Amino acid sequence: MENNNIYIARLLVKYQQGTLSSTEREELERLLSKSQYEKICAAYKEERVRNEELLYYFESKKQAAWKKIQPAAAPPIKKMAADWKNTLKIAATILFVLGLSLWVFKTKEQRVFYNEVFPDKIYGQQNDVGPGSNQTLIKMADGQEINIRQDLLEITNDSIFAGEEKSFATALSAIRTIQTPKAANIEILLPDQSRVWLNASSELALDRKFNGSNRLVHLTGEAYFQVAHNDRKKFQVVNDHDTVTVYGTAFNVNCYDKKFQTTLVEGKVGVDDSQGNHLSLIPGYQSVKTKGGGLVSKKVEVLKYTSWKDGYFYFNRDNLAHVLSKLEQWYDIEIQPETDIKTITVSGSIGKNASLAEAASILSDVSKLKFTIHNRTLTISK
Repeated sequence: MENNNIYIARLLVKYQQGTLSSTEREELERLLSKSQYEKICAAYKEERVRNEELLYYFESKKQAAWKKIQPAAAPPIKKMAADWKNTLKIAATILFVLGLSLWVFKTKEQRVFYNEVFPDKIYGQQNDVGPGSNQTLIKMADGQEINIRQDLLEITNDSIFAGEEKSFATALSAIRTIQTPKAANIEILLPDQSRVWLNASSELALDRKFNGSNRLVHLTGEAYFQVAHNDRKKFQVVNDHDTVTVYGTAFNVNCYDKKFQTTLVEGKVGVDDSQGNHLSLIPGYQSVKTKGGGLVSKKVEVLKYTSWKDGYFYFNRDNLAHVLSKLEQWYDIEIQPETDIKTITVSGSIGKNASLAEAASILSDVSKLKFTIHNRTLTISK
């Protein structure tokens, strides 16, 4: 029964995260009574577990947490109370014992996401780590924080929609920032019909007059832009020092770690920095800063810089350290090299729906190095 309980709990969590397949949905319906299943689904859709403190789980406090829940054994899933909150508490307890990670609702103002950690039964690792998912944290002007877990966030001139076309704000000025933590992506439809794919550990802020007198956004981290054409109103992406200006095009901007790197897919963009330098890009080229502070363009393999938004990581004779930095963001892990990884180049691709153990197995094959997973640390050795 315990294994069955664990399995049901994991299916419940996948339903909550929006990653439940049709086959798994049928299995969940089979394992739960119809009334229980319908109540759980209705509760998730209506409230999105809005104020429920589902699980306080920090790996550094795992033993202390275990002592707290040890005296109270969870009843079998099939005997769960009809109340959906009791069902969630049982699922949380089961996952707690197993050592899995969920969304952590630390307070109503601060929510931290942990993707799943679970035993590995395929690749010979001590444990595995699940991939990231589509979700975002929206900081409102009044200080409220709203957690959205879905594929698309839609913003119009007077409404911000999330989940079954339910609006949670009525003006752009109500939003301060749109953030993605580690292990997270989100696609955003802007009021002018431009689309933005926000990568992990990134932040986007729209100017209050967006789609009015300007189309200005502020970016920290990385994003892919597909800009709706408008000859009369330029679209600008800015950070603390640099600006990309376009009228309608597709491009990727990476400003992790104080760099500002623009890769053009189609159309034409202009790049300006705080030193007064200007650079025009054509498709297939990327803007980079020189050591002297100037701007130059170089021809690149565009797919290396854009594949992340299409669901996979592509690398071709890339530095292993660079590839691992992408995995670090997507799986929310720590990289611990015990050998020189900066001189090793690798080629291949990894689907973003792969678990960490699967990704590590692929990299081990192409690099001939040993990859070991312990909790959320990935160690690389000879």
